Amino acid sequence: MEQEQNTLKITSVLSDPTRFSIYQYVSKKRENVTVQEIADQFSIHPNVARLHLTKLEDVKMIISETQKTGKGGRPSRFYKLSNEVIQLQFPFRDYQRLSKMAIESLVELGDVGIEALHKVGYKYGRESAELYVQQFHIDITTLSMEDKVKIIEEIAINKDSALKLNM
Repeated sequence: MEQEQNTLKITSVLSDPTRFSIYQYVSKKRENVTVQEIADQFSIHPNVARLHLTKLEDVKMIISETQKTGKGGRPSRFYKLSNEVIQLQFPFRDYQRLSKMAIESLVELGDVGIEALHKVGYKYGRESAELYVQQFHIDITTLSMEDKVKIIEEIAINKDSALKLNM
C-alpha cells in the first residue's frame, strides 16, 4: 500500500510536462544545477523553477544542498539527482527481492553458481564501463591505471549513471 502511495505521488509530480523535462535535464546533466540555470534553460521565472525543483525534491527524485559561493551573502542552493532508486511499475513488482532470490539461489549451487555470478558481474561491469567511456569520449589507451580505477569508482559510486547507461 505504501509503495502504491509513493508511486501515485511520483506520477503526480511527473505529470507536469515542464517538471518532467526538468527532471530529465537534471538526470542527464549529472552535476549540480541552480534555480537560475533551470529558469534560463526552460524560459520560466526562477520562482516557478524553484517550485518545480521543490516538488521533485519532495518525492526524493532530486536532492539539494546549500553551498557558499565565496561571493558573500546567502549560500546558493544546488540541486542534483537523488541516489534513491525510483521504481514505477504497474502493478508493483519487487525486482530487488527477485534479484536477492536469484543471487541466493546461485550461491546455493556452490562453486558453479559463484562462478556464474562472477561471469555475469564481469560482463555487465565491462558493459557499463564501455558505455561510460563512450559517453564521455574517453581514450582509455592514454589513461594510467589510477585513472582507470577512478572511472570504475565513479561508475560504482554513481550507480544511477551506470543504471541509465544500461537502459
